[in-house]
Amino acid sequence: MYSEDAEARQHRFDLLAGERETGTGQVDVKRDDWVASGQVTVKIENAYEDGHESTSIETVRGLLDGETLDEWWQEIVWPLTGDGHGIDEDLGTCHIATITAAEHPALIGKSYEWTSS
Repeated sequence: MYSEDAEARQHRFDLLAGERETGTGQVDVKRDDWVASGQVTVKIENAYEDGHESTSIETVRGLLDGETLDEWWQEIVWPLTGDGHGIDEDLGTCHIATITAAEHPALIGKSYEWTSS
């Protein structure tokens, strides 16, 4: 069984979190041409300050007419992040969601990041 020390875990956590000043990923919220009915597949990576990590693949609805990409990330994808680890603890977390499949090709590869400390 592989075990990493606390410094190595923190380094991996910082890398996954990207040490962004704003705590959120780069999002272009003005692209109305991304609106699509149909489904979007999102890969969600969760990392916790204590070294715990998990990944899930979720299929969700696409953007609705008039909905911004930022609203979609917050309202549709955010509730799917996390795996319950450390729910009663004060752990730093990093959740990265990346679109892996979508009706509109311009959405593929777009990602959003949530961090907490």
